Formats: sequence, C-alpha cells, structure tokens
Amino acid sequence: TRHWTLQNPVNEAVGPRVAAERNRAVVCVGRVTVEKGCVVLAKAAARARMPLVVMGEGPALEQVRQANPDVDIRPWGDRAAVDRCFADARVVALPSLWYETGGLVVREAMARGVPAIVTTISGASDAVGSAHGLLVPPGDVDALTNALCRLRDDALVRRLSEQAYRTMGTGPQRPAAHADGLVNIYRSILAEHRAQVA
Repeated sequence: TRHWTLQNPVNEAVGPRVAAERNRAVVCVGRVTVEKGCVVLAKAAARARMPLVVMGEGPALEQVRQANPDVDIRPWGDRAAVDRCFADARVVALPSLWYETGGLVVREAMARGVPAIVTTISGASDAVGSAHGLLVPPGDVDALTNALCRLRDDALVRRLSEQAYRTMGTGPQRPAAHADGLVNIYRSILAEHRAQVA
C-alpha cells in the first residue's frame, strides 16, 4: 500500500497576530480527558502559577478542578468563542499522554500567532518543533511546569509567536496550498497508473 501525507487545512482567517507576549494564560481546547493530559496540565499550570483556561467538556473535568481550583473552564464554543480563547492566550497546550494525530487546534492557534506546548508523541510536534513552541515528554508534570515557567520570558514568547504567525499564515496548511497539494497527489497517482497501463 502506498501512502501520501497531506496535513489538514487550517481555515483560521489570517488576521492580526495575537500579541501572546502580553497575555498570561495557558489555553487548552478540546475534550477534557485524562489521556489528553488535561490533569497533568492543570497540575503544571498551578505549580507554575500560570492562569489556565480549558474550553471543552469531558469526564476529567472534576479531576482538573481538583488539580487546579483556579482553572477557568469554558463550555464548547463556536469559532468566535475559540478565537476569543486564542486572543487571551500566551500559549496553547496539547499535553496528550497518547499519540495524537495532527492536533488541528494547535495549528489554528499558531495561525493567530499563539505558540504551543505539545508532547513529543503528538503529531503536532512536527509543526511545533523548537521554532513555534516547546516540546515536553508525555505525563511529566515537572517538565511541563518547567516549560510553562520558561514562557514567562516575554521576549521568547514574542519570538515564538512571530515565527508561528509567519509560518502558518503562508504555509502548506492554508486552504489554497492544501488544495494544490491534493491535486498534486492525484496527478502523481494518475501518472503512475498511466505508466503501468502503457
């Protein structure tokens, strides 16, 4: 079997960069479950004394509240509500304990200029790398706490924010570039098929 890889498109509208370096909160958007690392994040944010915003629902909400009584939990919202979360974010977190695929919310946040913290087993780690955020091992509260503490540095956050905004604003995840990539995959398949038939 042949496989072609094409990242999901990021439909986040290109607007002004979020000045993440002026914000304080770490934001997590998604299903609130233990395996998504939400409880680990709650503990780390409390230790780092960093405000935590969690948008979503799920069975680990009470565990998150117990780990971090100051957490700001917001229900699932529409695109505008997610954008408001991004506008308040210093960093977006995807601290999954198990393998995640692309982590679309991370790319959407980066398209607004919000840096990311993701675990090394997340598919989003390829997009984040060291240029657009920080990588941490899964389930390691100390490592995540240290990463959050590093992001107290406004200059670092600004650099990561600007790089993420530049990359995601024009990169292959934009809808037009995604469509071109899909067409190119189809063309290569057809060319191979024609060569086999001839």
